Amino acid sequence: MLRERRIDVPEEHVIALWLRELRPERVFSLCGGRALRVIDAGIRNLHDGPDFLDARIVLDGRLMRGAIEVHTREGDWQRHGHGGDVRYRDVILHVCLYAEPTKRTDIPVLVLASEMAAPLRTSWASVRKTLHAFPCAAAKPESAAADFGAMLALTAAERFSRKCERINRRHSALCREMSSPEAWRQVMYESVARAAGYGGNEKEMEALAAAVPLVTLTGIEPAGRYAYFLEAAGFRDGDGAPLFERHVWRSARVLPHNRVRHRLRWFAGWCGRLNERVWWRAAIATLNRGERDTRQWGTLFTTTETAESPGRDRVCELLVNVCAPLFRVYAEGRGDGALAHKAAALYFTCVPAPHNRHTRALGGAFDRKCIDTQDQQGMTELHGNYCLTGRCQACLCRAHTSF
Repeated sequence: MLRERRIDVPEEHVIALWLRELRPERVFSLCGGRALRVIDAGIRNLHDGPDFLDARIVLDGRLMRGAIEVHTREGDWQRHGHGGDVRYRDVILHVCLYAEPTKRTDIPVLVLASEMAAPLRTSWASVRKTLHAFPCAAAKPESAAADFGAMLALTAAERFSRKCERINRRHSALCREMSSPEAWRQVMYESVARAAGYGGNEKEMEALAAAVPLVTLTGIEPAGRYAYFLEAAGFRDGDGAPLFERHVWRSARVLPHNRVRHRLRWFAGWCGRLNERVWWRAAIATLNRGERDTRQWGTLFTTTETAESPGRDRVCELLVNVCAPLFRVYAEGRGDGALAHKAAALYFTCVPAPHNRHTRALGGAFDRKCIDTQDQQGMTELHGNYCLTGRCQACLCRAHTSF
């Protein structure tokens, strides 16, 4: 059978496409044929949970108020575990770009690709052009550079707080099922898995680590853990049903060394180190020394099981996305202010990894290079959650422009 070639559209761009299609008089046709009209798309949620809150829609002549969730594919609802998450119980509309043969919920589903006024490729090209335009960069008085730097510091701190909040919430949830030390090991395990999914498989890798907990791997020989992960991820046939289907994993526009098999090989060989007390002592000792050299931290993420240890760039990602927020929350829980301060310093002052799409866009527009991870994380947050979502009113960079 021939499969239709679908454009791999990022979820943020799907949200932009969705907002462009909204008109007060527009009537959409849902899966099943029911008529939908959107009165208010709601407030964009920048934290965990549905993408839009307090939305209002008219469905079959009945006014409804609640949340709206947006995905690239319909099956992302199940893959991301929203069905059992209480934060999504108020969702009244699921918007997805593509339909999939999946078990549908009672929540109304709108397939955006079949309801667009213009061809998808045309609309997406227009969205990409709009999202990468920066009116604030056109006017550059002397004080604008200072405002841009201040905005980066604020958005980097905002991003750090959200990472800490996610880790704290997950640790608290796990403590209902296991002891606090076991919960910390599991949180580190899931967080590293998420970081290992860099390139489009972050949520899926985190979900895999939650579905195959660290305690389960303790009874499996190290040499067999990679095969166990491959079977659970749906890449090889085994005795039981896989936990994930193979099409879940993104490979389009993902560099070979960032693809799932490559990352799983390293992760399967490394994750057993989390059961060693010496690993945790070495990590805290490295943090207490105020170490910023990724080569010193890199030894904590090497493995003798395979030759797939991460390079400097990936170690930097692990430091800012995992180690710094996790040890910040851990230290605050123990009342260790000095360690908490060093964890925050690790997040803000490391040598940054190479450019990503966010830093390329803002760095080019404002003629600024990332000198540390504060700049990198600030640009990522500013571009991803301000520029791309139209939150110009909340941005200091707008102060010197007339738009």
